[in-house]
Amino acid sequence: MTAHTPVLLKEGHRAFLCCGDVYRRDEVDATHYPVFHQIDGVRVIERSEYEAFLQSEEYQQLQRRWSASKDEQGDEHDASIRAIDSFEDYVVYDLQKTLSGMARH
Repeated sequence: MTAHTPVLLKEGHRAFLCCGDVYRRDEVDATHYPVFHQIDGVRVIERSEYEAFLQSEEYQQLQRRWSASKDEQGDEHDASIRAIDSFEDYVVYDLQKTLSGMARH
């Protein structure tokens, strides 16, 4: 968390990245240098967003893929297709989707 995070949250921002240089008083040696870059990401997810997702076409498609995976493999599911049965599952799904999208760009 950076010093900017509380300010940005108070301003109402709900998704942002903070990038910057970090300076430490570490001794320079073969494995340490006292300056490095750091990126912090924040994403606030409200329960209402999760509830809206449960009504979305995206969720319906994921459920169909998950069910089809079970039908094809008996009781086993394709590990790449996750059931989203809780708010916590949705947070994991959203994080994976966001990071995958960032990696593609």
